[in-house]
Amino acid sequence: MSKIEIFVFGNPLVKEDSAALRIIKKMKIKGVKFVETDSLIDHAKDKESLIIMDVVDGIKNAEIIDIDKIEDIKPLSMHDFDLALEIKLIKKIFPERTIKILGIPNISNEKSQLAKIKRIINAIKKTTEKRKKEDKNNSRS
Repeated sequence: MSKIEIFVFGNPLVKEDSAALRIIKKMKIKGVKFVETDSLIDHAKDKESLIIMDVVDGIKNAEIIDIDKIEDIKPLSMHDFDLALEIKLIKKIFPERTIKILGIPNISNEKSQLAKIKRIINAIKKTTEKRKKEDKNNSRS
């Protein structure tokens, strides 16, 4: 079984933006590899599916964020060129890629979110493995 990769974003120097980085240090899930990164574009070239984990303002619990909700973001300066805009760019360049965002609330006590995050990741893992198995069976036909 190959590992799924989850691309983890955050700034370790900014407490409000580092929850995802702190969480992955406390979490081991069989078949999952956490990749700390600050850009997706290089990973998008080689992956059919991208799974992202990052802090999302305005949520109270970890959840999958609907990618369509972030696609209307328009940058005003280079400071605004963030993950949301990079996702929009990837969807333009690689429209066949699927992208899932595991949003982590901006909280200081990650322990309260660990079980929920593990459940979400295991559900993503199960869906991904099922899709890979179906793709493999379809390619044999």
